[in-house]
Amino acid sequence: TKVTKATEKDALKDFRRQQNGEAPVRGDRRGPTPGVYRYVAKGQYSVSVAGIGKEKRVLPKTIPAVLIKDGRCWELSLRFFEQHRQTTRYCTDEGGSLRMEWVKTENEMFGRKTEGRLTCNPATLIARNDPPGHERSRRCVRASKQKRGSPTNGRGDMRFLAREDAHIDGRRVKLLHLRSRFRTKGWQSVKSEQHLWFDASTYMLVSYRAEATGAGLATMTSKIELKLASLEPKR
Repeated sequence: TKVTKATEKDALKDFRRQQNGEAPVRGDRRGPTPGVYRYVAKGQYSVSVAGIGKEKRVLPKTIPAVLIKDGRCWELSLRFFEQHRQTTRYCTDEGGSLRMEWVKTENEMFGRKTEGRLTCNPATLIARNDPPGHERSRRCVRASKQKRGSPTNGRGDMRFLAREDAHIDGRRVKLLHLRSRFRTKGWQSVKSEQHLWFDASTYMLVSYRAEATGAGLATMTSKIELKLASLEPKR
């Protein structure tokens, strides 16, 4: 499948359509400011399917991301390419906890469109009073819309590593550094490790680093790094 770069112009069109003319609210403890963000990207991934072929994709230097807010929840859609999007639904509660409701991946490879969804229990990524070093064990399910295969169950953990600082837009931003590890077994086994850095004041995803390998119906490897270019989105 030939891939095309996701553009900020198209992302803005989609954002304005989904926003339905509502005035965007500023980021606060209920979530980040809605709009179109830009991440500096680095990395690549490859997928090989026996009897079909192999595809390797190198990420462009920057990618857009669309953030739509819904009360205390928001969906952040990372657009690696026009043919590949990863959307995560996050929510907060009045106590200040951050949850990941689900992660939806839409991709087109080998001329076929696929869609999968990952959910984990507990959904909590970090609670307000968690100290550095706190870890949660999680059970996760990855389901696909495609007929082939069945949901795969996995186990993993989410660990709050540290409070850190970063400089964005010429100012210091306090970050929460989390690490997620996840492994599934079944018709498609996956092993992944992700590092996520969230803005401590709004829970905006500031940095993301992920490595994954998979085997089964498809063999895959992935290594991706993202860094937010600016805290101010376009609208």
